[in-house]
Amino acid sequence: MHFGNDTNGVLTLQEVYRLREISDRLADGGTVVLRSCSAGKGEESEVNMANAFAEVFTQARHVFAPQHADFHELIFQRRQ
Repeated sequence: MHFGNDTNGVLTLQEVYRLREISDRLADGGTVVLRSCSAGKGEESEVNMANAFAEVFTQARHVFAPQHADFHELIFQRRQ
């Protein structure tokens, strides 16, 4: 799956919520990593893909997602 601007293979927020049907496939304390432009933009204060996945996969310990569109590698930072 990927997020994007074209109509093929794009996952919308509404479709994320349909993943509830298989949300039990993620182990308790599991981690979700979204590698898609701005999927975490706005962090907890915005409607975004990362927050939608966190709502669907409530057993996830972490949901990681980039906040910006320009990325070449994933860098995980721990908040203080």
